[in-house]
Amino acid sequence: MIIMKSCGYPFNNKVIPTGAMQRESGFTLVEVMISTTIIALVVYLAFQAQSFFVNIWYSNKLSTLAAMENYRAHTLVRSAIESITEYFITDPESERAGARYPYFIADSASVAFVTLSSVFSKGHAAAGKISLKKNSGEKTTALVYEEMPFDTLYIRYQGDRTAYSRSIVIADNVSKATFRYYGTWEIIWDSELEYYKTIKRWQDVYQGKDRNTTPDIIEITLSGKNGDQTLSFPVKSHNPYKQAFFNNEIQPE
Repeated sequence: MIIMKSCGYPFNNKVIPTGAMQRESGFTLVEVMISTTIIALVVYLAFQAQSFFVNIWYSNKLSTLAAMENYRAHTLVRSAIESITEYFITDPESERAGARYPYFIADSASVAFVTLSSVFSKGHAAAGKISLKKNSGEKTTALVYEEMPFDTLYIRYQGDRTAYSRSIVIADNVSKATFRYYGTWEIIWDSELEYYKTIKRWQDVYQGKDRNTTPDIIEITLSGKNGDQTLSFPVKSHNPYKQAFFNNEIQPE
């Protein structure tokens, strides 16, 4: 401790503890460590909170973008299917007999057709195909729409190789896709009414060569981890404006 004498001043000798003077001059090591720990804890909690909300925002943003892309794909493909046209082709045997039939090749696993509403080349017709494809480098599969625009190529024979150059994913993480088609099954003569009656039904296989027309509805049932989902696409092929697209001499009234 320190002893202060009066030295002529009007107060008595005064004793001041040494520790008190030391405390007035700064912080102790313990106080600094406690303060540092508190600040570090506050910074850590603030960082964790920021990371949490940033992750939520990023996840929501990705979900929104995925939903928008999925909606866009569905809209484009639906437009292509609704615009399926009876694009007539042949094969060597049928050609010798002068026979032609619509290009529509479909079974329970895929469907191929010609549409007037190309997804990738506006203003052109295109050959389109929908089927289940394995994702590159992954074990998952996706429902994919493939297309070959008729800008430089076209189909003449049913056996012609179709070089699909563009594609878009309709639905991802699909384990199974089942196709079926509602359309003409047979045409019979009704003797009582004296006219041909068209019988329609759901079918797992639909060939333009056999039916000589396209179906009215294409239905695709998708199976995945979230259960089953059914996509139904109407086909509006019997339209005079579509006929005029390929034959300028046919002008709709």
